Amino acid sequence: MSAPTLHEIAAMPFPASLEAVRKHYDPKWGLDQPDGPGKFRVRFEWTISGFFDEEIEAESAEEAEEIARERAADDARTGDFEVEGRVKIDAVQHDPL
Repeated sequence: MSAPTLHEIAAMPFPASLEAVRKHYDPKWGLDQPDGPGKFRVRFEWTISGFFDEEIEAESAEEAEEIARERAADDARTGDFEVEGRVKIDAVQHDPL
């Protein structure tokens, strides 16, 4: 006997549909805990406090401030500083390979 089509499984009542998907297509379908290697998207939140001085060449104070903000954003993305204190993990999403 061949595997039921996804349309046939969709027409089945629950939990028969879940069992059919796990038996014929994906044994881990609908499980809360993903197993195996994959990509995990992690959202975290932190607060950084401190200061530093930097000389920035610019045509005006407004331009210097804009450049400074861009550099700070780049530093935050590349991890060019250390975070001290509590880091809050907000969400983790698994995308299997």
